[in-house]
Amino acid sequence: MGNTAQPDAHTATLVDSTAWILGGCDDEDSAKDIYCLDTDTVGDIPPPFRAHTATLFDRKSLVFGGDLRSKYFDTVYLVDIPLRRWSKPHVEPGPKPPRRYHTANLVGSIMVVIGGSDGKDTFTEVWCLDLDKLIWTALTQSSGPVFPKRLAHSATKIGSFLFVMRGH
Repeated sequence: MGNTAQPDAHTATLVDSTAWILGGCDDEDSAKDIYCLDTDTVGDIPPPFRAHTATLFDRKSLVFGGDLRSKYFDTVYLVDIPLRRWSKPHVEPGPKPPRRYHTANLVGSIMVVIGGSDGKDTFTEVWCLDLDKLIWTALTQSSGPVFPKRLAHSATKIGSFLFVMRGH
């Protein structure tokens, strides 16, 4: 379960293939948290990781990048939400080096990935993954980087604009 709370005195109820964990307490306080643990998801499940992105497209969540301690990922995983099935599609080579603390936003059928870090360098790059063809393309301009170096930022699509905020 990663870093989720480790409550005592909680309840766990299995409904079909979902375990509902409610309440409990730790050494300091009682909780009103509810966790839903899917016990039936199958397929090519990704390894433990953090600082990744998850982007919803066509009832699937595309999970990209992230890290586990000093190992960085450039892998794309898909989870088909209604079917509860993970897969690791073949994707043409894309962002190098692998990254964490980037953003990923859906623009039409394109996942736009901005910035991030490999633990040594912070990136200025913008990469686009065509979700129909599963091919990466680097977004470039002739007069230098598209963005300044950026990690741990946020990006939000509003209408036809992609707003990139903060980070460092």
